[in-house]
Amino acid sequence: MTDNLIVLGKYILAAVVGFLLSLHAAVAYLLLFMLLDYISGMLAGAIRGELSSDIGIMGLRKKVMVLVLVVGAHTAQLAMQSLGGMEITALGIGVNFGAVVAILFMINELISITENAARAGIEVPPQLLELLEEGKRMDFWRHHNRRKSAVPNPAYKSTERRKKWRGGGP
Repeated sequence: MTDNLIVLGKYILAAVVGFLLSLHAAVAYLLLFMLLDYISGMLAGAIRGELSSDIGIMGLRKKVMVLVLVVGAHTAQLAMQSLGGMEITALGIGVNFGAVVAILFMINELISITENAARAGIEVPPQLLELLEEGKRMDFWRHHNRRKSAVPNPAYKSTERRKKWRGGGP
């Protein structure tokens, strides 16, 4: 019985390692950026005297959720390719969907690292901080993508809700 469990464990480990090796290199870079962000957040918290294990654990939970999204995007692309030979394209060029999602989250991690540096007292160029603040305020989908979303936002069902969601009045 024990030998069977060991063999099963080896098969599971081989399957997990095989899947991880199929991931795009962008995922490895994302993991590096996540580690740097976590370290920079801990350093900023320590410098400001605000180091908290609860905040650190919450940050780790969020990073695990990001990885779930990235692996999900990668798995969806693999499924589409294997089931129907479908390929995700942008401007006629094949795109690795998992890598695109990982790169977008890498940008988010870089923003967080920069914010942590500013919180730690590092002199960050004001233009960069302004750019980060502008990026936070910008609703990308509302201002830059006028097409209908594949997943409708319930806040857009009525004009009254739409105005409330946008923070506008009558």
